[in-house]
Amino acid sequence: MTTIPFPLFWLIMGVMLLFLEMALPGFVLFFFGLGALITSLVTYLFPINISWQLALFIAASLASLFSLRNVIQRRFFKQPTGEGRKKRWTRMCCLLWPASGV
Repeated sequence: MTTIPFPLFWLIMGVMLLFLEMALPGFVLFFFGLGALITSLVTYLFPINISWQLALFIAASLASLFSLRNVIQRRFFKQPTGEGRKKRWTRMCCLLWPASGV
């Protein structure tokens, strides 16, 4: 029985996590996919032990999550500000507390 090389395993995991991000809400799996791709690259360049690979995957995933999540969300998922936020709040209040026709 043949085994899959570690760099290929991490590459497949990274691509799968990136595709899963498109199907699931939350924008978190992207960073774990990025961590897997980084681990794939490092494992391809330097043959490291599986325990170091897991540590690298966790460190790269968490570092990218905490450092890039807010930046990417602000860039691609803009929140309404000013007048747009006020209109959204007014619509939400009208849905929660409709005006009584008394």
